[in-house]
Amino acid sequence: MAAINIQRYIFSEQDRLFFDTNIWFFIYGPQSKLDGRQRIYSNAFHSIISNGGKIYIDILVLAEFINRVARFHYDIWCDENQSTLNYKEFRSSENFKSIAKEIEIASQMILLDSTQIETGFTKINISSLLTSFVQKQQDFNDLVIENICQINQLKLVTEDRDFKGTNIQILTSNRKLLQ
Repeated sequence: MAAINIQRYIFSEQDRLFFDTNIWFFIYGPQSKLDGRQRIYSNAFHSIISNGGKIYIDILVLAEFINRVARFHYDIWCDENQSTLNYKEFRSSENFKSIAKEIEIASQMILLDSTQIETGFTKINISSLLTSFVQKQQDFNDLVIENICQINQLKLVTEDRDFKGTNIQILTSNRKLLQ
């Protein structure tokens, strides 16, 4: 299925959307380098909300968001402090407390802005996903997200070019997905 440019898409109350982790990161993650994508996805997010569209999330994406933001801060902290502290030690440190609170606040905002959906573990053909993981060398979480979108008839909002050629509707600003 061909991807649609999110900047040209007109959102409506009929839209049922699933945001990939990278989109939540652009909207609620730490913005060390504000680039055009942060603005594009924030604008789309506000348009979805104001037009009555519905955004869905599952535990997989929320967990990826939490871990990605924590790792982002860890990498910055290590660079700034020339530290060799490992990630688990960093999470147990006093420095992580304010970061954990920031992550909690962002995660609560995501939950307020979206509707929780079951991953559908019992509905997903895990054997088929594992075969695709091995044969096509695809990211397993991406395969799960694709399945969630298929099962629930959701459009995926993503920047991840690994979704090119999937059988789900994609909204993106990523030129490689739009080609």
